[in-house]
Formats: sequence, C-alpha cells, structure tokens
Amino acid sequence: MQYTIGIDISKGTLDYFELSSSKHYQYPNDDLGQKDLIKWIKKQDTVLVVFEATGAYHRSLEATLARHKHPFAKVNPHGRPGDLQKRLGGLLKQIVSMLQCLQKWALF
Repeated sequence: MQYTIGIDISKGTLDYFELSSSKHYQYPNDDLGQKDLIKWIKKQDTVLVVFEATGAYHRSLEATLARHKHPFAKVNPHGRPGDLQKRLGGLLKQIVSMLQCLQKWALF
C-alpha cells in the first residue's frame, strides 16, 4: 500500500497527517522528531511526504528526507508562511485534493 503523509511544520512541532488512515501524530521539530519520522517511513511500503515550505523550519526536514532518499513534495502555500495551524484544515484539504488528482493520473 502506498502511504502519503502531510506535515505541518512549525518552529516547535512536526504535525503528521496520514492520508490513508486519517490519523494525526505530533513530534518535536528536532533531530529526534525527524528520526521518529524516518523510522515510521521505513516500516511502510511506499511513502510520499508532502509539506509546506516554511523557510527556516522546513529546511532541516527536507535535508533529512533527501539524505534518506525518501520522496517528498514541497507545497508553497498562498499567503504568508508559518501560522499554518490556524489554516491546517484548509491546507490539508488542498493537499488531499492534489494527491487524489495525482493518484488518478497515476503520476506516483
């Protein structure tokens, strides 16, 4: 089964949303939180990670995913970066819609 997770990245936390199960997880936005994400990804068959481009806060996660050769998509949201928790529902709907479209066309 192919898994897709969306991550809301803030200064202090990584909020994961797993598309297939609609489950939410929260980890610290630090080396330990990223290590937990990589452990989880390795247990799955295929994972696409989708996250918001948040400037300084996403760069470490992006580097970690690239170093471990995990596929990811960086979303550039409209409006100002950050403060995503207030807009999380709307962004997740956009991410889900985008992923459903990509799956329909078998692009991943």
